[in-house]
Amino acid sequence: MSLNFNSGKWWELSLTFAWPHQWFQIGWSIEEPDEKDRSFLVRIFLGVMSINIEWGNEDWKFKDDV
Repeated sequence: MSLNFNSGKWWELSLTFAWPHQWFQIGWSIEEPDEKDRSFLVRIFLGVMSINIEWGNEDWKFKDDV
C-alpha cells in the first residue's frame, strides 16, 4: 500500500486465494466509490485467485458530506 501524506492519495495491490470448492471464477468486477467506501476497486478473477487493485483519495467529496 502506498499513502502520500501530503496529498491523501493512496493505492493497494493484493492477491486473494480460495479453495476451488469456495469459488472458481473467470472475469472481473469493478466497484466505484460511495459515501461509505471512498475507493475504486478492480478485481480480476483467474480461477481460484483474484488480483485486487484499489485506489482512492481522502479528499474526494460526496453530496452528503458536510
